Amino acid sequence: MNRFLNQVPLAICGLILGLVSLGNLFFSLQNHTLGWTFTSMGIIIMLPFIIKLIKMGKELLESLSDPVTAAVLAAFPMAMMILCSIMSRFTDYDPLIAAVWWISVILHFALLILFIFYFAVPGKFKSEYLHPGWFIPFVGIAIISITSQNFSIETGKIVFWIALFFVLVLLPIIVNKMIKDHPSRQSFPLAATLTTPGSICLAAYISVMSQPSEGMIYVLLILSQLLYFMTITLIPKMLKSEFHSSYASLAFPVVISATALNSTLNVQALGGMIKSIIEVLSTIELYLAIIIVVYVLIRYLWFLGQSYAERR
Repeated sequence: MNRFLNQVPLAICGLILGLVSLGNLFFSLQNHTLGWTFTSMGIIIMLPFIIKLIKMGKELLESLSDPVTAAVLAAFPMAMMILCSIMSRFTDYDPLIAAVWWISVILHFALLILFIFYFAVPGKFKSEYLHPGWFIPFVGIAIISITSQNFSIETGKIVFWIALFFVLVLLPIIVNKMIKDHPSRQSFPLAATLTTPGSICLAAYISVMSQPSEGMIYVLLILSQLLYFMTITLIPKMLKSEFHSSYASLAFPVVISATALNSTLNVQALGGMIKSIIEVLSTIELYLAIIIVVYVLIRYLWFLGQSYAERR
């Protein structure tokens, strides 16, 4: 058991997040078969990950000193919040599910505070620490908004504005850094998270606002699609590169983009040609999300199998 757990990288929580998010998207589309399929796969992979977290203890805290690992680890509470949202679809208000959701919210903010303390405060910040993965702890809090409807919608509204503030601050800085510097092999797949800020904020905004502003929707929609198409051009190069555990970071960004478009289709104020275009984009991005998530899953399973066999 320990030998297997040693092969499970902490970065796999990005794949877990992608799988349960895709499951949640299919539930929104009333496709419960695929919803449970992807959600179940995420849960199966999550179990050894949780066992490893429990067994690691001190080693886990030490791993937070790595800027890539510390950023990606925030995907775990995000995945937990989405799982709570999925479970709440099929039950009346459940105190246990609500408690897990609140614990996940607190855990995400705790990881964010630790990340800021280790890498962002004056005196500790270094330009080499800056990478697109910063969007995971900072902007990933918008998952709180997306999943807040059955738990605390007012909390979701507040968190949305915090997430949007982080987008406005971080996006120009990180894009400028990406243009100037060539990312390392370890952090290159994290470039896919560049597509996340616009999409996650769009989905969050629609989730928590009873009367969303049409103008705000268009601004976030344009931003999300610009970032999506900028990032999607990098993915073929990422997929051709040598496998690294940070491959897991490819899964969630493509799913949240498809999710944001699906949420936009439910806004009554939009109509006509715009809605038709969004329907086409939504279908295309859904199929791309399925392909990329399944591909990353297969590569990860192959990697874990090989690593385990080599250590026997």
